[in-house]
Amino acid sequence: MFTFAFDEKELSLSAPELSSKINVDYLVNVWENADFYFLFHDKRNFWYIPKASFQNREQEQYFRAIILKHHKISTGIMK
Repeated sequence: MFTFAFDEKELSLSAPELSSKINVDYLVNVWENADFYFLFHDKRNFWYIPKASFQNREQEQYFRAIILKHHKISTGIMK
C-alpha cells in the first residue's frame, strides 16, 4: 500500500520501507483517463495515481490546479 502526497512543488509516494519524491517541474508529461492520472518522469518511468485515492472532489481539483500550473494534462491514446 502506497501513500500519495502533494503540495505546490513536490509529489511523493511512500510505503513503509521506501519513499520517492519528484518536483512537479521535473515531470515530462501528464496523462489522464477515466480512472487514473499518469505522471511521467521520463519516457519509460511513471507513477499512476488512482482518481479514487483522492479524499474528495475538492482535493482532486486542487491536485489538477497544481499540475496545470506546470503541465498540460493530456487525454486519449498515449504515444
